[in-house]
Amino acid sequence: MGKREQYVQTIEALVREEGLGALEGFLTGQSGLPGKRANLELAAAFADYFATHVDLELWNVVQAWIRISLEDAPTDSPREFLPFCAVQALGAVYSRCDPVTMGRIFSLFAAAAEDPRWRMREAVAMALQRASRLHWDDVRILFEKWVQVGTPLFYRAVAATLAEPDLLKDPDRARAALRLSEKILRRISNLPVEARRTEDYRTLVKGMSYALSVFAAALPDEGFALLEKWAVREDPDIQMIIRENLKKNRLVKTYPERVMALVPGPVG
Repeated sequence: MGKREQYVQTIEALVREEGLGALEGFLTGQSGLPGKRANLELAAAFADYFATHVDLELWNVVQAWIRISLEDAPTDSPREFLPFCAVQALGAVYSRCDPVTMGRIFSLFAAAAEDPRWRMREAVAMALQRASRLHWDDVRILFEKWVQVGTPLFYRAVAATLAEPDLLKDPDRARAALRLSEKILRRISNLPVEARRTEDYRTLVKGMSYALSVFAAALPDEGFALLEKWAVREDPDIQMIIRENLKKNRLVKTYPERVMALVPGPVG
């Protein structure tokens, strides 16, 4: 039995013996925060537990957690772990919800995608990865909307969610990732200089600087065609994004000749 499964059993026993009120103390106490790495296995285990044990009382607990603000749960505080877990829990239960509730969950994800706390934004990507496995069409439609009328942090959420190799084993998802990423590149290229000075924009660029390499590794012919197309753009930010992706080992070690054709000189 893995650590994640052990956590699920621990949560089951805790709730059975002490009730839902004991969950908050347990999760914050085992959160790993403050620290460099939150307890990701515990967060995933709570999401697993939520998906199979959700009732009205537990649903209300998670709804309260997801609304805990930055002021009440600053970055790297143990209490930040509660909304971090709540977002992932909603991703785990998405497939069991009615259409109205599904829409409400996506609205909560939209708010969390623009949260100032970086862990909340990561939780959105994890939650949408869960939802994608059973309801890819729903997530794809959501992403089309976010790319069409979104903000840099929405674009970043799309890229971060899709930059998961396991999801991209499905060629249709991989092609959608390439198509959506090209739309994001186009959005970036159309942004004026003043819009590129924000922290949100820098977060987007950082995300795009690795995501494209994941997409290209999943569909090399189409992925390298995209990289080649955008490598000739004179936009310095676009050039940096392409250059950074071409440094990633998943491309350099597997497709060295293709990488060298796009970047003269040593890469790495």
